[in-house]
Amino acid sequence: MIFVKYVFIGLLNTVIHWIVFYWLYILNVKQYLGNFIGFCCAVIFSYIMNAKYNFQSKQSLKKFSLFFCLMSTLNLGMGGLADYLNLLPFFTLVVSSGLSFFVGYIVSKYFVFKVIK
Repeated sequence: MIFVKYVFIGLLNTVIHWIVFYWLYILNVKQYLGNFIGFCCAVIFSYIMNAKYNFQSKQSLKKFSLFFCLMSTLNLGMGGLADYLNLLPFFTLVVSSGLSFFVGYIVSKYFVFKVIK
């Protein structure tokens, strides 16, 4: 059930990310920056929703910082690579979202929201 909730939250997270990225791209913001800002909006939503509804974990600045730092490094790198290689924005979003989904689940389950027994 955790994975199903994670997928649903991830879909909402992706919609937020893509909408913000799209509007910034329309405003001629570089892909790396638009991807990062869209990611920031999405990761805040994702962390709060996963902590509250999925992993039933207490939210903390330390956990959020870990999640944010790991995931933002991934997204900044993807956006920078896309700018460097002059890739289409759609490619940037698809690859970035896919990587974020799988890496984010592993980071969330085994590091950020890990239950210590």
